Amino acid sequence: MVQSSGLCFTEGVGSSSAPPTPTDLDPGSPTPVSPSSMLPMSPTAMGPTISLDLDVDDVEMENYEALLNLAERLGDAKPRGLTKADIEQLPSYRFNPDSHQSEQTLCVVCFSDFEARQLLRVLPCNHEFHTKCVDKWLKANRTCPICRADASEVPREAE
Repeated sequence: MVQSSGLCFTEGVGSSSAPPTPTDLDPGSPTPVSPSSMLPMSPTAMGPTISLDLDVDDVEMENYEALLNLAERLGDAKPRGLTKADIEQLPSYRFNPDSHQSEQTLCVVCFSDFEARQLLRVLPCNHEFHTKCVDKWLKANRTCPICRADASEVPREAE
């Protein structure tokens, strides 16, 4: 039998070569043992101690003040999507395959071909979509699904 750091190991031909388990250790030992290495661990290796002495009202006040500070630093939030009124200002028309002049014949939101008499909406970048598809997209996003141009900005004519 070999003693090392207060742990006992048995060596020999007929003995198991497996590492000792926590039950092999002295149960009265005040020092915790790491199961992976079976070596004594320091109390700080177990993790930080948490003090629960804080009053709930103090914590809530600190969180509230932190949120106010964050809001002040970020400034006013800009909505991600367009309003319904902004979306309805964008031009729309009924698709006619015979007179359609654009090369685009597919709605990239739903990946369906445009069919005769379907209502299409045209964004300022001149990309076209089914109105139902792009309206839903524009409520959550301000940009064209194809080129990411700002859909709320109308391109200005050259003077």
